[in-house]
Amino acid sequence: MGAQCTACSSHSGVLRCLDCFGTPVRCQACCLSTHRTLPFHRIQVWNDNCFSSSSLFEQGFAISLGHDGDPCPGRREGPDDEPMVDTQLDLSSLDILVIVHSNGVFHHRIQWCTCIGHPPRHIQLFRQGLFSASLTHVKTAFTFDVLDNFYIDAMECKTAGLSFFQKLRRFTNNAAPAAVPVCHWLHVTGFRSLMLSIQDRYRELLRVSRLWRNLQALKRFGFGHDEIQEPRPGALAIFCPACPQPGINLPEEWEVNPDQRVFFWLGSFRCSQAFCRWLFRRSLVADGNFTADHMKMRCPDADVTLTHGSGYMVENKRYIEHLSQTVERQQVFLTFKPSL
Repeated sequence: MGAQCTACSSHSGVLRCLDCFGTPVRCQACCLSTHRTLPFHRIQVWNDNCFSSSSLFEQGFAISLGHDGDPCPGRREGPDDEPMVDTQLDLSSLDILVIVHSNGVFHHRIQWCTCIGHPPRHIQLFRQGLFSASLTHVKTAFTFDVLDNFYIDAMECKTAGLSFFQKLRRFTNNAAPAAVPVCHWLHVTGFRSLMLSIQDRYRELLRVSRLWRNLQALKRFGFGHDEIQEPRPGALAIFCPACPQPGINLPEEWEVNPDQRVFFWLGSFRCSQAFCRWLFRRSLVADGNFTADHMKMRCPDADVTLTHGSGYMVENKRYIEHLSQTVERQQVFLTFKPSL
């Protein structure tokens, strides 16, 4: 191509970033250096004829955690759990994670922080804006940005989880979305090695999105930074301003004189309306949609409760006790045949 690196101007530009403003062309060293804090940019490599798709992973990029993007000074743990300084970074010894971002699915090498007193691996990822799909064997992570995008798409566009992940596959490889290599397993059969690829991260997306929304609810209701206080029943439910709330939207002494007259101001027009007893009653309405029966789980034993009665649903133990004490009454329908 003959173009020089736009950063150092001393080497040939062989890599260009599609997400950087202006699509600059850089050499390999400058490209990896400038993307130290931009690991989810898509790049292309010059193959002597044209630019072809590549990735930071293929160019030897590694994400370093715990030191603002710089490599950890103690890369290996020595005797007595003391960090040993390693001046050369061995890429083959680093863990490879599948990281799902709002613009696609990525592979990245992860260099964990191994300093004395370092936090667990899932906490290291969380501090960098990555939500791990596991707490013990970390292999997959989702960025906070893609979890927020999934929430907005689900609420506003009614996008299903499977469709959302299919969209991320399209972003990664629009020509062959099913060929996106999400996870690699090495299977050895005799003298042959077969690399199998599993492209599905749909199950992990559903699980992590539930945890993410639960953490958001705890934070917004004041429980995000308190490890001692537990949410009481219904504490995570949104307050209903339309329901009668004594001391909030009911007049004083409404229990003594429910028929009192209260004045309303509607702009410059003043009107009065007599309050009756039924206006102060709280009505609970059950939805008559019979298709709600389709919401029953095929494996209810596999369901994991996150709120334990602190949201809109009552606790399972209290619900079972209520069913054991409730008498079901069958409704009788009377039909009349017209006389001929």
